[in-house]
Amino acid sequence: MKKTCFVFIVALFFVSAVFGQAAHKTTAANELPAISVVGDMTAKASSDEDDGEVNKVDVRAIEFAFQGYLLPDVRTDIILAAHKHGDEFEIELEEANVTFLNLFNTFGLKAGRVLPDIGKINKVHQHHWAFVDAPLVLENFLGDHGLMGDGVSLSWLTPLPFFLQVEAGAYRIPEEHDHDEEEGCGHIGFSLADYAYTLKLWAGFEIAADTELEIGLSGVSARGSHYEHHLDNVKLAAADLTLKSVFSAYQKIIFRNEIFYLKRELPIGIMENYGMYSYLGFDIDKYINLGARYDWSENAYPKTSSKHDKESRIAAIFTYSFSEATKLRLQYNYIPERETHEGYVQVLFGIGPHSHPLE
Repeated sequence: MKKTCFVFIVALFFVSAVFGQAAHKTTAANELPAISVVGDMTAKASSDEDDGEVNKVDVRAIEFAFQGYLLPDVRTDIILAAHKHGDEFEIELEEANVTFLNLFNTFGLKAGRVLPDIGKINKVHQHHWAFVDAPLVLENFLGDHGLMGDGVSLSWLTPLPFFLQVEAGAYRIPEEHDHDEEEGCGHIGFSLADYAYTLKLWAGFEIAADTELEIGLSGVSARGSHYEHHLDNVKLAAADLTLKSVFSAYQKIIFRNEIFYLKRELPIGIMENYGMYSYLGFDIDKYINLGARYDWSENAYPKTSSKHDKESRIAAIFTYSFSEATKLRLQYNYIPERETHEGYVQVLFGIGPHSHPLE
């Protein structure tokens, strides 16, 4: 698997370079791909004595990104990641796609391996998040690493006086990304499988000076991870709302909310579950960010009388940015249902454009 991914990356990288040279007939410096390396190191403490992730420092992930333009409106992104699974690293091709940015002035097309645009942060790489761990609802409904697929998406920027984009996609979920319910350290997981069909509406408004409101509605139709053994059809819908106010170059507030609805058709009947999270973040200055997050989610399985059918989490986050690409993050979690306290220390470091923050 590792050798196959490496060979594929090198081949795509070579083809991109050759194509770009053939199109422009020159090898100017700005035609060379941008290369980035990002590291994510974490340490965890917990009052849960059965937590197998505590009392050790982990290099959680290392990402290598090759990005550039084949033509002025044609971009390629190739991202290879080494993720920690238990005590071993696994090499995974996270993205390898070509994006046509300006088809007929209002359309965009992306083909290859992508992180589909479901909810607000599934398509965002984890090192760009404002917190250490994934919100509970993303873990429960999309799996530990979110939704990944090989396919194509078409987006349309509508000619309205405000920003409104519509995107539809069709993907095959890679088998190596289809986690079953036995993954790592006794963790009970769920993920989508087989083919996934997505739809996303994304609108943005300026509601006041330096204040923006973003609203998204998205959905996916796929199958559950047990579809090869029995009926397991899945429908997932999400709504997201983000309010952002910018006070100065280094001061801003972000208030982000997502709610998910999962409908799973099983031999025993129809199962409907919900989940959500809210995040509030404040950039005090160039260096310090303070944040708080509340999660609540049911799991992706039929309801029982167990107290583990649903769970909540309260998080407080402190981030110190030594630079745009190097950060120290401290996070405290409290899980009321289990009366569990957790603490994280995260160090992020990187070079290249992929390591820089998105917002």
